Amino acid sequence: MSKLLTLLLLLAASGCRAALIDLPPIERCGPESNVRAYSAKDAEKVAALMERLVPEVRAIKGVAKPAPLTILCTEELPLDLAALTTATTVFLGPLSRGDLATSLAHELSHWFSDETWRLLPYALDEGLATYVSSLVVPVQNSPELVGFQHVLAEDVGLEGFRSACSATAEAQADRTFEEEVRIRGIGLAAASAIGVETLRQLCERASREGLAKVPFEWIHEALPFPAEKQGSFKAAIVRRLIAIDRLKDEEKARAAMAESPEPNPRPN
Repeated sequence: MSKLLTLLLLLAASGCRAALIDLPPIERCGPESNVRAYSAKDAEKVAALMERLVPEVRAIKGVAKPAPLTILCTEELPLDLAALTTATTVFLGPLSRGDLATSLAHELSHWFSDETWRLLPYALDEGLATYVSSLVVPVQNSPELVGFQHVLAEDVGLEGFRSACSATAEAQADRTFEEEVRIRGIGLAAASAIGVETLRQLCERASREGLAKVPFEWIHEALPFPAEKQGSFKAAIVRRLIAIDRLKDEEKARAAMAESPEPNPRPN
């Protein structure tokens, strides 16, 4: 759950501003990403993951972005991240490398956004990023989903859902850890239940109508379970975990079949 507190992957500097930062020396360049790190192992691992994850997340979000994205694997995050923010570089701090695939997939979901996707309320945007991560790296992402399942209250209710949907990124510093986890957990449950395509359609509708954000009433209407029902948000996360468990079972079955010896042919 540390990723929820530290915002381990953040947009950062490029161009002349990047020159003010002590850049990691080892570089791996590819069609989807340029990675700089202090160790060849980190650089190669991140580069390999990016080659796989970028096309998958791009396809899910339906947003074209100029490639390659630059990833800086640093030992310390810059103090003034807000002043260094651009749309072409991401800082990857040391803690995020513990759950590297989920961190990259989550932040790539944020990166593959456009003016339409930005109409999604904060809770749904964060929830969608976690949901997208669970789609592209399901097995690695399941511990985070289990964490949300355990901490999310049974009695979220309609007002709790409304409150989460009204939360903003700007007010994050004023919230407690528990409040932030609750907001993101509710957003995850709603995003995974509503689905990527429907959420995109809601954003497009809000854009056509000139709204600043997708209204809560539209999200509530799109929710395929009653928000008032006890435990309904937890159940949505459990359903996603069940789907991931099925994928695990299928992978194990395929691996077992691949390892099993071929039957001896019958003699003529």
